[in-house]
Amino acid sequence: EANTLRESVAASVGRELGGVGAKMVAVLLPVCPVKEGDRVLADFDLWGPTIFLLLAAGSMVLSQNYSSTATVVGHLLSLMMANSLIIYVNSRLLESRMSFLQTVCVLGYASIPIALAALAALLL
Repeated sequence: EANTLRESVAASVGRELGGVGAKMVAVLLPVCPVKEGDRVLADFDLWGPTIFLLLAAGSMVLSQNYSSTATVVGHLLSLMMANSLIIYVNSRLLESRMSFLQTVCVLGYASIPIALAALAALLL
């Protein structure tokens, strides 16, 4: 992973999607063994949380008659950031070494059931 500038776009997307899948398993099934163990969440990314936030927002916009898509995305993003900040402050008070972006990453992956429920409500 030292020279990722010369890899193809397909290889880069495949590598990122593999990381998103590993983080989904690590967050949703914490007792399931993962290859890298706890280190899979130490290498945070924001691709997965962004995808699931946009999936939930898109499902909500399509299922209701909202006047502005930006309002729904803004509300969901503000809620996610505020909750991440609260969890980060609590974890720092408990002397955790978790960074703020790691908190955003874990909370974003933990919102997968909400995104899937919004998608199911849209389809049903």
